[in-house]
Amino acid sequence: MAHMTPPVHAAIYLRISLDKTGEGLAIERQRDECTALAVRRGWTVAREYVDHSVSAAGKVERPGFRALLDALRAGTISRVVAWDMSRLVRNARDRYELVELCRERGVIISMVRGSDLDPTTAAGRIVISVQGEIAEEEIAVKADRQRSARQQAATNGRPVRFSHRPFGYCADRLTPHPVESAAIADACQLVLSGGSLRSIAQAWNVAELPTPQGGERWLPSVVRGVLLNPRNAGLAVYEPAPQKGERRKLPHEREVVGRGEWKAIITEEVYRAVVDTLTDATRATPKGTRTLLGGLARCPCGEHVYGGKNSRGTSILKCGRLHRGEAADGGHVSRRAEPVTAFVVALVLARLSRADALDLLAPDEDESAQAVEPLRTRARALRTRLAALGEDTELPLPTLRAQVAAARRKLAEVEADLAEAGKASVLAGVVGADDVAATWEALDLDQQRTIVDTLVSVTALPPGKGPRAGVVRDAESGEWVADPATVDTTWKV
Repeated sequence: MAHMTPPVHAAIYLRISLDKTGEGLAIERQRDECTALAVRRGWTVAREYVDHSVSAAGKVERPGFRALLDALRAGTISRVVAWDMSRLVRNARDRYELVELCRERGVIISMVRGSDLDPTTAAGRIVISVQGEIAEEEIAVKADRQRSARQQAATNGRPVRFSHRPFGYCADRLTPHPVESAAIADACQLVLSGGSLRSIAQAWNVAELPTPQGGERWLPSVVRGVLLNPRNAGLAVYEPAPQKGERRKLPHEREVVGRGEWKAIITEEVYRAVVDTLTDATRATPKGTRTLLGGLARCPCGEHVYGGKNSRGTSILKCGRLHRGEAADGGHVSRRAEPVTAFVVALVLARLSRADALDLLAPDEDESAQAVEPLRTRARALRTRLAALGEDTELPLPTLRAQVAAARRKLAEVEADLAEAGKASVLAGVVGADDVAATWEALDLDQQRTIVDTLVSVTALPPGKGPRAGVVRDAESGEWVADPATVDTTWKV
């Protein structure tokens, strides 16, 4: 009886990474050529394993490759087919795991661009090792090439081409997008006038603006990333690849190396002011401050008061010590929030409606521009100086380090001055309005809180006892407002 050769059950592995340089092969082409090889050799294709848009460098999990290894452990395949070694493995860990499983199961690895490799033999393992090392080295070379390209592009002020289209710019990465750039400029002014990232995200979602990387909707954290991008101010930045264990710096944390070729959406001083505002650690909103006066007004003991509800569901302002359950002595305020809020709002609107309200604004824009231009010139000179020091090969290392540190310190001071110059008056949109009350109502809560905090200090006193304690009826509106005797106010400006 003739000896029967057992059928060969082949598994085809296909992979394409996010390679935008054209070096990667399309999945369909890999599939066609791998299948043709199997048919030509008389093998049965038992299963196909695919990893779409996944690198084989070992930094991310490859579901298709993991499933292939599981099939090898189960003994359901006797041949692995791939286009070449770089499609299959590109790091030592995956290569070792694949070779050991194939060695245990007697599985041959066949390449379209290559030959059959037998991991059960020493010669086969050597060839697999050499091809794997070459594939791994290609990753390092490619990474070095991309890093060099990014550094050169940043230094020359050119936009990086192998990245997503930046929000705010057209496909050429140079021309501001008419709608998106206007949204960024408006959002920056909103942040500087006390507006919240949450309200900006809501507005951008309503306007159906596309997110930078195809997300479903805008989130405050995504808006923050867009507004902190130095590209908005026409600044080119560069950061060397972080060392192992180091955190990659965010765009606004990277070193500015010059001006970009692209047109700026906002001025550098506005950008610096936005960074200063959004990175302020005190910007976080504590619990109990999502009311106009929560966290702003104070109790007579000096603690801030916080918003909350009493047992009847009425909004109240409560001393922070009571809020935390710390106060054992008397004299701490806990009273209805609405009358105090109405009193403070009326006080603020009256001040903003006065004929001399314009005196509350910052200096004239022309004067501000004259003060800013020398700062811009100084910043450009210091960045040029840093770039020259980076190329200096003659200075002794200690001297070079000292001069670089001094230049960076001076640049940080200039950038801080630019940030201060870019901060717009939070009152600019309200003072001089035809209808101050209507303009106030159109502001979000964060902007209203910023205006109150800019204009007046408020201390809410205990109202006394009785159903109408601490309140009086307003003569004009007829509404109940806080008795002025139970609210201390001091103008800040």
